[in-house]
Amino acid sequence: MQVFTGICLSPGVAIGPAYRFVRDRFVIPDKIITTDDVESELARFKSAILKATAELEEIRALLAHQLDENHARMIDAQLMTLTDSDLLSIVENSVRQQHHNIIRAYYEAMNQYEALLTGSGHSYQQQRLVDLHDVKRRVVHHLSVTEDYGAPQLIEPAIFISERITPSDIINIYQQNALGVITQQGGRDSHAAILARAFGLPYLSEVADLDVILHSQEIILSADEGKIILEAPVEIRREYYRRVQTFNRERQMTALRTLKPISRDNITVNLLANVGFLSEVEPLANTLIGGIGLFRTEYLCIQNSAIPDEEKQFATYRAVVEAMHGKPVTFRTFDFGRDKLLSILNLSISTPSTATMLEGGIRFCLANPNLLRTQLRALLRASNFGSVQIMFPLVFNFNDVVQALQILNDVKGELHRNGIPFAPHLPVGIMVETDQILPELTRLVGLVDFFSIGTNDLALYLLKTDRQKSASNSYYEPKLLNAIAQILTVGESLPQSVTVCGEMAADPLAALGLLALGVRSLSVNPIAVYPLVRLIRKLSMKKLDFLRTALLQAQTAAETQALLKNWLENSLKPK
Repeated sequence: MQVFTGICLSPGVAIGPAYRFVRDRFVIPDKIITTDDVESELARFKSAILKATAELEEIRALLAHQLDENHARMIDAQLMTLTDSDLLSIVENSVRQQHHNIIRAYYEAMNQYEALLTGSGHSYQQQRLVDLHDVKRRVVHHLSVTEDYGAPQLIEPAIFISERITPSDIINIYQQNALGVITQQGGRDSHAAILARAFGLPYLSEVADLDVILHSQEIILSADEGKIILEAPVEIRREYYRRVQTFNRERQMTALRTLKPISRDNITVNLLANVGFLSEVEPLANTLIGGIGLFRTEYLCIQNSAIPDEEKQFATYRAVVEAMHGKPVTFRTFDFGRDKLLSILNLSISTPSTATMLEGGIRFCLANPNLLRTQLRALLRASNFGSVQIMFPLVFNFNDVVQALQILNDVKGELHRNGIPFAPHLPVGIMVETDQILPELTRLVGLVDFFSIGTNDLALYLLKTDRQKSASNSYYEPKLLNAIAQILTVGESLPQSVTVCGEMAADPLAALGLLALGVRSLSVNPIAVYPLVRLIRKLSMKKLDFLRTALLQAQTAAETQALLKNWLENSLKPK
């Protein structure tokens, strides 16, 4: 085991491979130009300044979107350097009077500025050297070559290692899921360090022997402890893997208190959580998620190995909605029948049939109306303490919904007659999970308030596959994507947006397809919320129109998947 030390600039723990980044070396030519070349050299300089300015303005806009305006102002000093009249005059005079080529003229003028900062003796001014050096390299790059200024390109999540790192590098590697940062140079007051802390990237600086670290297959970066561990024994690796998991959970929950799911073009996506226990709800209450898109009420039965009575259900539902402080909670009524839950609970249905046993969902509850009545009573009572929505699962036809709504209205009437308070306007919706319900969706407009698409079951019914096969194989099937597009079209007439709450929404690549189709509400397990926030904040929704057209014209799942991968690689590539 080898241990290296450094200075912690941003706390955290990371484990992963190394990504070595070395910027291309540029050559400063000594060529003396002729009088005839002066104007063309200055024109090249103007063009390079404009290109560098456009790049930094894009980075500034990205910072304002990803963090806030205060962090975005860090780029202002670099932008001001590009338009500094004294500096530009020095460069122009060097070209006109001394006939220096433009690269040499600019390089030497910037060296003078850097020398002033180096000799200032002020730590803050010296930290600006990295920012100034980044500007110099950008402009020289654009004077030397035609392609964009090179940004780090991580092929996998890794720990970034370099002599130094610029603010724009921090932004780029954060966009590419970097795990942490190790550099030889850098200070706590540097803009790069400030951004690393804002993004929750572990960062260790003043680290020697980078070449030795780079030869390790796996790096343990413990910025909190100011150390790097190589070739750690198994027990130490296990301990640090546990620390990484804890750190990532804490970082994600912290980020979800500040990062809104808003795209680059200011389109908000409603991100909701799928949960089944009160303990899952409480940590989400103070985050920026829109609410609970799916509360699996049947988990109460698993906890109790029995169906809880009305009072126990009411107590749980009330605690859940109170914990969410007014944000909506969508309770799915008991979804029995498609697993071993019936046998666990030793339940029997009033009118047994193979079809009902296989179908489960709302039909099981309709076949056991007292079970449904008790649950609806508890939910309606809980609606007096927060925002409750009721969702019926696995409906097959229009009549299923009519029957369920009739029972709901009967329960409302009973509570009203007994003087028991409940919310007068309580949204009711269905989970769209079967191919049979698709032709009848239009008839449901005016009866229900929302649709929620259960993609796993919908794929099973549409594609006639079974549960033993991986559901993720179905996410890219054209038949499923076209069905989702159909549901979205009908859903435009409903009071609430269509939500996708199947596991498909938790897969970032598949989620990109959903967003391209026009989905603006996603409900996923809590662990998947943070990656979706990051994806959404990278996107421009208006640019997805072309992708939508291509997806709906695709003929195979392989073609669909390739479209999404290519779009991600080309459209989200850092500048």
